[in-house]
Amino acid sequence: MFIKVYNDIKFLLQMTESTALYTLVSSDNVEFKVSDKILGQSEVFKHMMNVCDDTKKIPVSDIDGQTLDKIIRFCEHYEKDSPYVPPSGENPDRILPSPDSWDMQFLLIPHDDLSKVIVGANYLDIPRLIDCCCDRLGLMVQGRSVEELRKIFDIQNDFTPDEEKKMKRECT
Repeated sequence: MFIKVYNDIKFLLQMTESTALYTLVSSDNVEFKVSDKILGQSEVFKHMMNVCDDTKKIPVSDIDGQTLDKIIRFCEHYEKDSPYVPPSGENPDRILPSPDSWDMQFLLIPHDDLSKVIVGANYLDIPRLIDCCCDRLGLMVQGRSVEELRKIFDIQNDFTPDEEKKMKRECT
């Protein structure tokens, strides 16, 4: 119900601001009305807008409604910003954003949900969201022990005690 009301309000606001509206249909058939400006942040949607039929419905069959809602809200936050230019090359001195930044707070969600957003951002080719999700993961793992990381990411330890000792010797 909340998503439906949220989308109706958002739709009315966009009617006054945007030139073209499209309907995204998630894998669980939740519909979202979004502007071309929001869709323009996704390389996949840019292409789909050009080949879309007159109904302006775009199926997003690999992403559920809850995840698509999160992705859309992220893009709405940056709707008026200039196009995102991802950092180029390797930068080992790059500093992670503050955990208090809008992006990091927005992505402060359960690991399973974050994984779905990462997969969705990658599928839709939304560089800013991909980078922000990677930053969020960086903050999640920063300063954690191997045991803590295994718990966070639900990774089973399949090393024997001897293999663990050998790896610890090699890595120290």
